[in-house]
Amino acid sequence: RRGGRRSDPRAHFQHGFQRRPYRLKDKPEVKQAQDRVLHVVSLEQLQTIMLDEEGRLERNLLMVFFTPRLEELVTDEIVYPYPFAGMSPQSIWWEDLLQTVSIRYHRSNDLSRFFGIDGGDDMESPVFVFGKRGAKLPDEGLRWLGDTIEAQALGDRNQAGGGMFRRYSTKVRTDFETWMWRMIEVKVVFNNRHEHPVELYWIFETRADFKMEIAAGESATVYSMLSHEFYIRDARVDKWDGSPGRWKMTTGSSLGSWKIGVEGDSEDAAPIRPDGSVVIDIPNRWCLDMSGHCKWWDMQKQCKENPVFMREKCVQTCGYCGNDENGSFLKDQGPRRDEL
Repeated sequence: RRGGRRSDPRAHFQHGFQRRPYRLKDKPEVKQAQDRVLHVVSLEQLQTIMLDEEGRLERNLLMVFFTPRLEELVTDEIVYPYPFAGMSPQSIWWEDLLQTVSIRYHRSNDLSRFFGIDGGDDMESPVFVFGKRGAKLPDEGLRWLGDTIEAQALGDRNQAGGGMFRRYSTKVRTDFETWMWRMIEVKVVFNNRHEHPVELYWIFETRADFKMEIAAGESATVYSMLSHEFYIRDARVDKWDGSPGRWKMTTGSSLGSWKIGVEGDSEDAAPIRPDGSVVIDIPNRWCLDMSGHCKWWDMQKQCKENPVFMREKCVQTCGYCGNDENGSFLKDQGPRRDEL
């Protein structure tokens, strides 16, 4: 007791304890992104990693040049290369689209000379260099328009690289991120081959943002970014009287979804063309659910107990479809597949 009052044994602990402030660099996603950066020390190493047989970039390339005194700024404040490495919110590995590289050096070396980067104490801010997939590295190195790094804020084009390389210098994370999103902007053309109007949605994590309606036989152009995902459905879905609502989006009521920049044979692939754009042909399909609630109704056995309604609204979920050799959906007035 002190002064007739009982002392609290926790008081000293509580007084001395301070919660560590939250920092972006502590997020698991940031740690994952930084673990996937390649640390390159020579031009030869970079060429071996990134160039194809014709001497062109196999993937998009993002590099940061910095001297030792700028390292903490790059890793802890700018948190390079987040969010452009690791797993994206659309479940795409960034490394399939974009390789991130870190170049730390004391004095000028072959890499800094090739990319026209000042070295040593002359560097006041880290320099970011972006190269587009398919760009050819010139033998003599890159020559930039503009006399200073600060002039690159507007994105000067590199003469020798044919406009395929850009650079930017900043100490601010949000400025770096804004610039980089511009670098990976892609023109996307949607051609509606479906015989009805369709709705276009941009997907981010669990959110779907309506972008536009595209009439049958018409085309529309949007500007998006690598890794972004789009979902398309028939504009008639859940617009009928008595629908529980239009908020459910399902595979059965979809004409397809596409992830920008993804290559291969997967249904969601939307590869970049040689001109840097993406063209998506929306297929004409008959076998579609006219409601996003069909799966729930099927779980309630409505396909069997309410066949007239379900055949009209949930033809795909209830299995009243067949496939032709091209994968397009055909009318099939026969029984459900699970009833055969």
